[in-house]
Amino acid sequence: MVFHSTTARFSRRLLTVGLIRGLWARMGPVYAATNCLPPTTPADPDHPHLRLIAAFEQRDPEAAVEALREDFMQARVWLEPLLPA
Repeated sequence: MVFHSTTARFSRRLLTVGLIRGLWARMGPVYAATNCLPPTTPADPDHPHLRLIAAFEQRDPEAAVEALREDFMQARVWLEPLLPA
């Protein structure tokens, strides 16, 4: 949660930060309780979180957006099978 809400704060959009915090408050327990975690971890050098940090360091908004998209897609692939039909 800290990573996502901190990176959202860069947008300076308080509504976005609030939405992300609210979603993590709901999803955090589900995420922690499952045994089928996403296939990659932040230790993977190509993990979207690390690519997002690199994009921030390079001040590259296009790369940051792409890293966020990839992070959302990884979460979707992991989460969708857990949801009821």
